[in-house]
Amino acid sequence: SGGGAAGESGHFHAIHGEDPKASFALHAPSWAPSVFLLNCLSALLHPLSLHPPAAPKCSLLQARLDRTLQEMLQNEAHSFLVACQLADKLELMRMYTSGNETAAQVLMSEDPALCISAVALAMNTLFSRLSNPDQEGALPEFEQLQVPKLRLRATSGLVAMLLDAYDYVYQCLLNPQYGYIDATSEIRHTPNEIRTICGV
Repeated sequence: SGGGAAGESGHFHAIHGEDPKASFALHAPSWAPSVFLLNCLSALLHPLSLHPPAAPKCSLLQARLDRTLQEMLQNEAHSFLVACQLADKLELMRMYTSGNETAAQVLMSEDPALCISAVALAMNTLFSRLSNPDQEGALPEFEQLQVPKLRLRATSGLVAMLLDAYDYVYQCLLNPQYGYIDATSEIRHTPNEIRTICGV
C-alpha cells in the first residue's frame, strides 16, 4: 500500500543517511539537547513577555535560559580544550596559581606535565583549530538555535571562554615566578593573534 511504501522509503533513507532529519538524530552533537531546551524556553518567553502580569514567570524562564546556555558553553569549551590537550594543563596551572600547598613545593615549569614544549604544542593546536573553521572538530555555530540574538550569544560566548583559557596559560608562561625561560620562543601566537582570527 502507499502508506507501507512511504514507511519503507523512510526506513531506507534513515538507514542510508539520505534523510537529513534522521542523519541529525543519529549524529546529534553533544549540545543538541541544550539547544532544544533553549529553543523551547525562547518560544515560551516571547509571548509571555508581552504581558506585564507574567513578568515574574518571565524572570524565572530567563534565569533558566541563561543557566542552560552557560552550562552548554562551559561543556563545549571544555570538550574543545580536551581535544587540543590543553584542558588538563589549564587545570594544573590553576592548581599552581591557587596557592595549593603541594604545588607550592615545585615550580610550575618543573612539572613534567607542564613542560614548555607540551604546553606550547597544545596552544598551537588550539590556534590551528580556531584558524581553520572548515576542518573536522571546528567550533560549533549552533545553527539549530532559532533566535539569532541567542545564537550570537552562544557563538561569541564560546569563543570568549576559549580566549580566556588561552590568555590564562599564556600569562602563566610569561610570569617569571613560574620558572619558564624564554617561553615566547616556543609559543607561536599571542592572545591578540587569537582574538584577531576569531574576529574579536
